[in-house]
Amino acid sequence: MRINSNSDNNFTINKLRENSSLLLSSLTRISSGKKITSPSDDTAGLAQVTKLKNQNIRINSAINNNQNLLSFLYTQDSLLEKAVKASKRLS
Repeated sequence: MRINSNSDNNFTINKLRENSSLLLSSLTRISSGKKITSPSDDTAGLAQVTKLKNQNIRINSAINNNQNLLSFLYTQDSLLEKAVKASKRLS
């Protein structure tokens, strides 16, 4: 019994599978609008993106905290102005 194998055919099938995988990856990137769609695309890039996103969250939180502090200080200033006016009326 003789088994025939066609190396050209096997090579072509492997290349077709490889190209189909690359096409699927490209279509996923295009449809999502992101360069990195999975950790296997670029692990170092994903780590940097995650670090920058977390830094952005911390900065936005700091901005919100400062705005809240400013509102609190305006409220305290208004309260002190009213206290000063009341003490002037008493004297």
